[in-house]
Amino acid sequence: MLVLVPMLFSINLWWSDNSVANTLTILNSIVGTLSFGFSSWMIYIINDFVDKENDKTHPVKSGRPIASGLISINIAILLIIIFLSLSLIAAYSLEIDFFLSVISYQILMICYCFFLKKIFIVDVISVATGYMLRAFGGALVVQYSHSHFIRLGLITENVINISIWLTLCTGLGSLFVLLMKRYSELSSRNKGHLKRNVIYKYDLNILSKSIIASELMTYFCYLGYCISSSFTSELLKGNTPPDYSLILTLPWVIIGMRRYKYVSTAFHIGEHPEQVITKDKLLQLIFILWVISCTFLISTRV
Repeated sequence: MLVLVPMLFSINLWWSDNSVANTLTILNSIVGTLSFGFSSWMIYIINDFVDKENDKTHPVKSGRPIASGLISINIAILLIIIFLSLSLIAAYSLEIDFFLSVISYQILMICYCFFLKKIFIVDVISVATGYMLRAFGGALVVQYSHSHFIRLGLITENVINISIWLTLCTGLGSLFVLLMKRYSELSSRNKGHLKRNVIYKYDLNILSKSIIASELMTYFCYLGYCISSSFTSELLKGNTPPDYSLILTLPWVIIGMRRYKYVSTAFHIGEHPEQVITKDKLLQLIFILWVISCTFLISTRV
């Protein structure tokens, strides 16, 4: 879903009176999302294959298809080839820069599966970088679509920059979630089931401080994104309303991250980020309100 975020956050710039251009921009973003989705499914299979021996003795992971023997090695390899092919075909159908971002993501995450996840700090940074590449890829799709339709004469020119602030927000927000996951794993009552030695290299005190730091840096970068329309540098300039009205959405980000942290620690489910999001209705409501408010403020200002 991160691939779609740049499309939503630049709707005031690419949306036009030409319904064909609008539809194709949305379709291109969906294709980009599918490309990264196929890549993720491929990575999940590779990771489960690498960890299958450790997963066999885990109370929860032992039920995974590869660890339980439900899917054979040959079938797993076939699925990897299929998802890899679908991902690359989808990426190549868009443009070369997006294609390269997908390949970079795949190489990074394959390296993570085999050795990066065994290295202290590098494990969480590599995963957070993967999420940054998704957001960056989504921005490339929107930028490519817009430029392509300008060349075809379907729409008038309107500059769309790839915001470094939005990319940094994605990476730091992801790092916050990953550090919360490590904190929960290390403080879990079921530490005996942890099979990766890298987790024991973390310290709860250092993790706590790192979580606070990543949280505060996310707020700072999001604030930078909200006011980025005033920057003259193409690297820093973003596609945000010039009246800085997007700052009104900052409280949703703060409340959402604080709520995520509370739910993770209070209910001891931080090691399962998907459960934190799916089980807490208030957190879901905060996210929906954030998306609605951002989309409204951006789409109503050109």
